[in-house]
Amino acid sequence: MEFGLSESQEILKDSARKFFAGECPMEEVRRLMETETAYDEKLWAKLAEQGYTGIIFPEEFGGGGLGKVELILLMEEAGRALVPGPFFSTVPLAGAVIDAVASAEHKKKYLEPICEGKARSTVAILEAGANWNLDALKISATGSKINGEKLFVTDAAVANFILVVTQDGVYAVDPKAPGISIAPMAGMDLTRKIYPVVMSATAAGTHRLSETEINAVAEQVVAGRMENPGG
Repeated sequence: MEFGLSESQEILKDSARKFFAGECPMEEVRRLMETETAYDEKLWAKLAEQGYTGIIFPEEFGGGGLGKVELILLMEEAGRALVPGPFFSTVPLAGAVIDAVASAEHKKKYLEPICEGKARSTVAILEAGANWNLDALKISATGSKINGEKLFVTDAAVANFILVVTQDGVYAVDPKAPGISIAPMAGMDLTRKIYPVVMSATAAGTHRLSETEINAVAEQVVAGRMENPGG
């Protein structure tokens, strides 16, 4: 049994290291850390050009169709370079959740733009209790409206949509929708800005998740957190 990397994985690792070293020198990282969002549109476009925004997602939605090992290698190199902005929030978190639980129609609407580099996203899950267990969630979508506050939502200010995890489902919420408020929140990692997201009668979708799907969301969020060893 072999435990080493394959040739293609070694190539991915080496090319990612060179790419991030060239695009994210420490001077540029420090510059972006001092901005409000740590997001750079040109860097995001280059990440998409490299295929990094769709690396693990199905080819039918514009992804690269690679596996978790490739994702881990990529995130390790991104962490080594302290890559700023919403890459982690969008790909290992939001994208992975969509890929795990969404219908083909919703993948076409939400996952495909991520793969193409046309959309950024994040996952809003933590509430005041700061508990990652989904059984502890208090917020639910009542009458197609969401009320409540999510905390420590990474990169919410630059997301095109936010995946809000509630007691009864996962909803793609427009951050510019009426009743939603996103404000800066002090954090230690300035390469990945965090925000509280407050929703007051904010419109929610109609998709309700089964217990199996909710468990899949939990698995993807935890896996996403574990697969960022360098960040």
